[in-house]
Amino acid sequence: MQWNAKIVVMGAGDQGTATCIRLFRAGLRPLIVESGTPSDLHYFRNFSDLVYCEHKQVDEIEGIFLGTVDGTSAFNIEDISEAFDNRCIPLIAGEFDFLAGQLQPEVLIDCREYAGITGFEWESFPYVIRIGTKYDVGTDGHVVVGCATADAGRVFYKPHHQNPQDQTDNQTIRAPIEGVFLSEIEPGGSVNIRQTLGNINGISIMAPQDGCITGILHSGHIVAKKQPLAEISFRKPANSDLKEIPLRCISVSGGVLEAVMAYLWNSSLKTWT
Repeated sequence: MQWNAKIVVMGAGDQGTATCIRLFRAGLRPLIVESGTPSDLHYFRNFSDLVYCEHKQVDEIEGIFLGTVDGTSAFNIEDISEAFDNRCIPLIAGEFDFLAGQLQPEVLIDCREYAGITGFEWESFPYVIRIGTKYDVGTDGHVVVGCATADAGRVFYKPHHQNPQDQTDNQTIRAPIEGVFLSEIEPGGSVNIRQTLGNINGISIMAPQDGCITGILHSGHIVAKKQPLAEISFRKPANSDLKEIPLRCISVSGGVLEAVMAYLWNSSLKTWT
């Protein structure tokens, strides 16, 4: 069975990619909305990289970039439908709130990372799912799905007023100034403390510890002050682990699928066709 409900996933990082793949395999048709210049430390395993490479396969699912949309250009609904018919997940880039307003989805799933999500008028959409228990039901969305280690995948249909802390072995390295980040190391590379990872406007960015680079921005990316540049772990993961979507994100995507199906079974649907 295939559902034609208009579903938009905002953000194509780890969680957005995992969510789209889970929904797509369940017979749903999620469209991804990403920024025009995504700053994803894990671009090498996510659909966010479609903005730069146009075609990408993740976990044997094909993604396709349909272009950037702004106030002077428009998306073609036929291109979206054609992508789904060809068994691809489409992605369009642009300003999140503008595209959400233009698309008017039946289900809007917010998977954005490292984004200042202020002023998001979620009440104007029929059904909004927010990822992360820093959000609350009725205040930030219709449903919240936990993503911290203690509640990954748990679906909250009522206010919960919890904010469990995440547990991680990774340390995030942030930009000391704004500028152009030029990296000197690839994901998966081992580094020593104070080894140069790259530079911003000639200022060296050094590793704060010995470890393994588990995430890093595209070289040449324009960054803001304090924006994440790289991720380092003192535990060296297997090479395959770097290329695969994290298990926690897959668990969370199961909660999102539950929330979506619970809504669709009880709703009249806006469709892509």
